[in-house]
Amino acid sequence: MTASALQDFTPSKSHWQIPAQYRLPFVKPRIPALHRLEKYFELSREFGYFSNFGPVSYHFENALASYFPARRAITSSNCTVGLSAALVALRVTGSVLIPAFTFAATASAVHAAGLEPLFGDVDPITGVLRAECVEAATRNSGCGAVIAVRPYGLWSDLSDVAAACTKAGVPLIVDGAAALGVTPQVIKRFAVPNSFEAFSLHSTKPFGIGEGGLVVVPPYIEDDVRSALNFGLWADGSLPRGSGFNGKMDELSASMACAVLEDMPVRALQRQRFAALLNKGARRRGLETFCLPGSEEIAPWQCFPVRLPEGMNPEAIVAAAGRSGLQIRRYYYPLGPVPLSAERFPVASRLSDSTVCLPVYEGADAGLVDEVWGIFEEAIARQ
Repeated sequence: MTASALQDFTPSKSHWQIPAQYRLPFVKPRIPALHRLEKYFELSREFGYFSNFGPVSYHFENALASYFPARRAITSSNCTVGLSAALVALRVTGSVLIPAFTFAATASAVHAAGLEPLFGDVDPITGVLRAECVEAATRNSGCGAVIAVRPYGLWSDLSDVAAACTKAGVPLIVDGAAALGVTPQVIKRFAVPNSFEAFSLHSTKPFGIGEGGLVVVPPYIEDDVRSALNFGLWADGSLPRGSGFNGKMDELSASMACAVLEDMPVRALQRQRFAALLNKGARRRGLETFCLPGSEEIAPWQCFPVRLPEGMNPEAIVAAAGRSGLQIRRYYYPLGPVPLSAERFPVASRLSDSTVCLPVYEGADAGLVDEVWGIFEEAIARQ
């Protein structure tokens, strides 16, 4: 089908053309060729079973066993519904504490589960929810669960947040939307025992398949999470019928996920090398980032976040880079999925106001990294 033919049945495709306006777009999704899916999808053809946790979905989940040895990976239609399913399976009541520094989907997941989000401030170095906020929310606000976020998909130590949740007797769910793709060793280093963790497989993420998600859970609650993703109809679950929603991954998407998993170690390494060069450029320029140089293995790098010094105008820098062909974005901006007071959340507000994100590409040479950084640095110099 040609682009002109698309005009026959779509009112506007202007948003599709945004990346084409840039020589260096913010993301360059890489989706495996469709012929690579057939060796997996033939399992579904064999059984005539194309959704509802079919054979390919289970194959993909089992292939991740080495990444999450003490937990069970469950496919979902997206990351947001995976977070909601965890809340439903846990039978959470009351409010849910989330960081003010996050993408809107975190709050959307709470609302979809029939609950209300509370907001807490974050650590100034990692951008992760502060443990003190957990203690205050559970003591004063009837908080029934906590969702911590791994900002920008960077793995970091959440043990203090986990300890605060354990002390308060509330479950911890981790929104690691952009974090899937690191090695099992990194996951082992930073994973929280017995926690729930959700990942996005959206095409903009490093582990991109188009649309999809993964929720990783303790084995004891696997069946209830599957039930929450299937209207409460999973035979081995204990949720009432009609609980939850339709949040399952179809078998064609699961086949795509299996193909991406084959490539992910190499793809993640390429992205980490690109991020490492950007990190060196930032440090030479005296700019703060969310990762120490030499530690780039802690993320698969959907993008590379940089903190601008006080007094710089992020919008002007974004615009200047755009005029030179580089698309950079302000991520987790504006503060909160709903308007939040900067006075109540000073750290989250400062990070939201000052952070811009550069693209990270796979298979790129050092020359392309230099070009990206050079355009960005020139945009800063104009300030």
